Amino acid sequence: SLVTSWESVVGRTISRATKDIYIKEGKLFVVLNSSVIRHELTLIKQPLLNRLNEEAKAEVITEIVFL
Repeated sequence: SLVTSWESVVGRTISRATKDIYIKEGKLFVVLNSSVIRHELTLIKQPLLNRLNEEAKAEVITEIVFL
């Protein structure tokens, strides 16, 4: 699942800053403990969304929400 493959997609540093991750109604919610990483991920939101859907081999996620 996307939740379990999060670290392989974003890397160890971002994975360690992730406090929680879940999918609800096609949206991926990512709770982070770093405002700097939250901002950086916001800048690459669309490519990240594409990569996660590629990993899932389907369009599972329509939006990413960083909290």
